[in-house]
Amino acid sequence: MNKIWQVRPKIKNVFVNKYSKYSQIVLQLLFNRGIKEKEEIDNFFNSDYEKLYDPFLFKDMAQAVELIIKHIKEQKKITVYGDYDADGVTATALVYEVLKTLRAKVDVYIPDRVSEGYGLNKEAINEIINNASHLIITVDGGIRNKEEVDYAKEKGLDIIITDHHIPPEKKEDWPECLIINPVVKGEKYPFPYLAGVGVAFKLAKALVSQSKLSKEDKIKLERKNLDLVAIGTVADCVSLLGENRNLVKAGLTVLNNTKRLGLKELIKAAQIDNQKLEA
Repeated sequence: MNKIWQVRPKIKNVFVNKYSKYSQIVLQLLFNRGIKEKEEIDNFFNSDYEKLYDPFLFKDMAQAVELIIKHIKEQKKITVYGDYDADGVTATALVYEVLKTLRAKVDVYIPDRVSEGYGLNKEAINEIINNASHLIITVDGGIRNKEEVDYAKEKGLDIIITDHHIPPEKKEDWPECLIINPVVKGEKYPFPYLAGVGVAFKLAKALVSQSKLSKEDKIKLERKNLDLVAIGTVADCVSLLGENRNLVKAGLTVLNNTKRLGLKELIKAAQIDNQKLEA
């Protein structure tokens, strides 16, 4: 089968002349990505972690954080329900680590790719109940699991969905619980292209901000997990513009100095242990 190449239109001289400090190749690549205005170009080349949006712009974020804090204070077990791909695993690790640092009783459940498939399932929920959990926090999944969420609630579980996938078309088919997802209708969060780990990071960032840690410790806890955010974001093939670019750039800096043995071994296996990772 022959490939049919779709070639982007060549940039016009007026665009080249307007931004003459950049090479024509760079300008063509920027144009191909839809980056055409000075502010957009400046933001692309000068990604700034400090420009991240406030996680409390998510409409259910404040309630989600309040519910998690309640379970932490009451020392009720929380289960982070993840997914088996890189985005889901990094999101799971991130939320688990933050909750553990905040002295939560926390467990992890990642469904088997073959026998369970993607998303929540009733057998897993039963196992989580048997393990004495009171709250499920999903990462990178759950937005299409209304039936399973209803089942969990009937069994007395609280549940928070964090996801980045498109929900069912009809709102009555959405799970009836707190939802942190930038692509659901009516959501006010200004950047809809986060990976699952990006959404999980936003929840973690909001939770850390409300903790009793010192300002310095809050910053350390928040930023130490950016290596996981970078890996999950890149692996999930979401857009690397806007807030994702800011997260990945900051995450690569952390990844260059990661203390995680697993990541260090992966870097060694990829034969990039003597290279500096940059965005």
